[in-house]
Amino acid sequence: MAARWRGSAALALWLAAVASLASAARAGRLGASVGSAAPAASGRALLQTAEDCSRAVPNCDECIYVRAAAGFTRTQCTRCAWGYASRQDGFACWCAPGFFLNGTEHNCDPCGAGYWCPGADDVGEESGAAHNWCGFHKTTYTERAKTEHDCVVEAGYGWATGNGSEICDYGFFNVGGNNRACVECHGNLITERQGSTSPQECVAPPGYFYLSSRAAECAQGTYKDVAGNWDCDECPDGTTTKFGEVAKNSSTDCTYLRPGYGAPAGLTPGSFSATICPADTYRTGEGFYSTESGLPCEPCPDGTHTYTGRVGATSQDLCLAMPGWGWNSNGTASVCSKGTYSAGWNREPCTSCGEGSITTKTSGAYTPDQCFLPAGHGTARSSNGLVLTGAPCTVGSFGRSAPTYGLVDVECSKCQEHTTTDGEASTGPEACLTFPGYGFNDGSVGLCGFGTYAPGHSHARCKECGNGFGFNTTNGGGDTQPIEGADSPNDCVIASGWTGDGTGGLKPCPRGTFKSALGPAACQDCPTGTTTTLMHAAKEPSDCDACVPGFGNAAINLELPSCVICESGKYAHGYVSGGKGCEPCPQIPYDYTGKMVSKRGASTPELCVAEFSGNGAENYLVWDFIAMSDDALAPHAANTAEDCQAACSGDGACQYYEFRDYEAAGARCRLRNKVAYSLVDVDDTSKSYVLFEVKEQMYVAYEAHPADATLLGEPLEAFDTRAAAEASCNGDGSCAGIMFIHTLGSRPWSTFKGSLWEGVTGKVRAVGESLNSWIAEPTGRAGVADAAFAVPPAAPQSPRRARIMGARLASLGAAPGGMAG
Repeated sequence: MAARWRGSAALALWLAAVASLASAARAGRLGASVGSAAPAASGRALLQTAEDCSRAVPNCDECIYVRAAAGFTRTQCTRCAWGYASRQDGFACWCAPGFFLNGTEHNCDPCGAGYWCPGADDVGEESGAAHNWCGFHKTTYTERAKTEHDCVVEAGYGWATGNGSEICDYGFFNVGGNNRACVECHGNLITERQGSTSPQECVAPPGYFYLSSRAAECAQGTYKDVAGNWDCDECPDGTTTKFGEVAKNSSTDCTYLRPGYGAPAGLTPGSFSATICPADTYRTGEGFYSTESGLPCEPCPDGTHTYTGRVGATSQDLCLAMPGWGWNSNGTASVCSKGTYSAGWNREPCTSCGEGSITTKTSGAYTPDQCFLPAGHGTARSSNGLVLTGAPCTVGSFGRSAPTYGLVDVECSKCQEHTTTDGEASTGPEACLTFPGYGFNDGSVGLCGFGTYAPGHSHARCKECGNGFGFNTTNGGGDTQPIEGADSPNDCVIASGWTGDGTGGLKPCPRGTFKSALGPAACQDCPTGTTTTLMHAAKEPSDCDACVPGFGNAAINLELPSCVICESGKYAHGYVSGGKGCEPCPQIPYDYTGKMVSKRGASTPELCVAEFSGNGAENYLVWDFIAMSDDALAPHAANTAEDCQAACSGDGACQYYEFRDYEAAGARCRLRNKVAYSLVDVDDTSKSYVLFEVKEQMYVAYEAHPADATLLGEPLEAFDTRAAAEASCNGDGSCAGIMFIHTLGSRPWSTFKGSLWEGVTGKVRAVGESLNSWIAEPTGRAGVADAAFAVPPAAPQSPRRARIMGARLASLGAAPGGMAG
């Protein structure tokens, strides 16, 4: 490597010199190109062509002209041909190092492998003919070796000067290509021949194996009979070498048997594999094999076995009791008796499951999980907590429904309160049955409540006495005190709030009634004007906690409930728990300031009407007045419509007033008075009467004036019945009322309408007791369906009535307080 480096360095120096000369040549050419008259004096040179260079200096590829000191020019080579080097300051090209002068052809040829050539010096060309041989068993890396240091030894030989290189001996090697002696193998490794060329030829000798670049002894039980870098061979199965001896180099050294192996007589050591001791046999320690006697395995003692059929046992200690067997003191084993167990594969006696009822199904149990406690039994532990004792669960408790396997604590569970069992060793909670008078309810047990019973000894719920049999008595007889915990259907009686329905069944007391006592008594009505907020089955007078519709009381005394009928001008919805007073009728629209009236006992504000249809001259009706005989009207001194309306309101007998603007003062106001101030029985066909309509389906009833038979309103139509007349009037927007004249024969009912007349205002006065007088006032008894409670159903408004009312309201909007004529 050093010689190679030195050759490379020389080549680099030579190339640098050539580059310098080339640079100088370029500088000379530059000087010539600019017409220098004296190149030598100026230091410039002229670059020549290759042909010129080769003629002037043989084997020169590039050259320049230089001026000599005497004033003439010479050719100087700047780059010699391949294999040549510049000598004598560039005036000659002779053999370069690594080349030699071939005398035959007079060329510079490569030195060749195994030779080294220093090349020509500056003295003469013939010095380049040197062609030196490296010597025996030596060579070079290159065919252009320059010095003796480029010579290296061949592989398998050791370096020596001159021709002294010799072949590497056994245990030595040389990879060649170096200047070193043969290298000795490390770690007692050897070679199998002379002239080894690689460390891989260093191998372990017989009896040894290769380990980390060294030879290691074959361990006991192995041998190696040849050299090589492989592992030692194992002795045949079950055999080994003598204890403590290593580095064996023959299979015949395998003269011992391993523990757990046996062999019969008559075999040759190293040529047979020992037989592994079968299950339930063993052989202890390494033993010398004798061809004459052999070396057999020993059987396990009675009842013992090797673990799960294991082979190759090496000691009698590996002969164990199987699962379900226990160890005996004499070194044998026997099956575990019933109630004991052994996990086995040990040398322990069988273990008892416990005391009492804990046992196993059969003998030979091998796990505590085979120990079981019978169903319906429980366990207790000894004071030290190590021994379990089983026993039947006592009466009133129960155990598990199936046997419990494993040595675990099992408690008997106490039956729920009010339940018990039929005997000992009961299983599961279903064995717990109820006491009489108790029943199950969603898993819990409770005393049968009022209206239920249970005979007991079951898992059933308490049975309902039946709808209405809400309570029980103590003995099923005449006792009226309710009890809980009844155990017989004979204890069932009719409950408070219920009564017989007349067909053998029961029904709840309807709303507005109650029943406190047990038994078949009838329901009682709530006090007059009161009812219950309960929809049915009220039990006490105090349940009468609300007023019926049309009656009021701001705060009901539940000890003495009472409500009074709502007077005219008031109403009450009823059914408010604790009571509520009657409320004033709400005012109608259009800023009406007069009073509101209603029939006594009104239940809704819809039953309220205004006393008059407007304030004074205002009129929200579809007519201005009702034509009638002046005989039916009495003059009044009022001079304004407001005063005239007030006069009618203040006169208890006034039915209707009429105000005429066109009359003289003192004659403008006229009042129509009742013929007789009494409620009118419209079903009395011996008298005549008038029903003035004041609201849809609401009429104020007055006895007719004798003159009405000939003149009252503008006639519309006659009818046979009041119902037919009502139906017609309700559907006719122009209808102002109905008249009954008892002397008219088959069609005594007739409808009439009002008249339109500018300057005349007539209004019917609504009085509470006269509103729909054929309907009786409510009685206040909650169980009676009073007609006054009902809101009159709205009749469809006729197209004519709608048109007239629309026109009337439009005219009122255009001229407030005036009447269209």
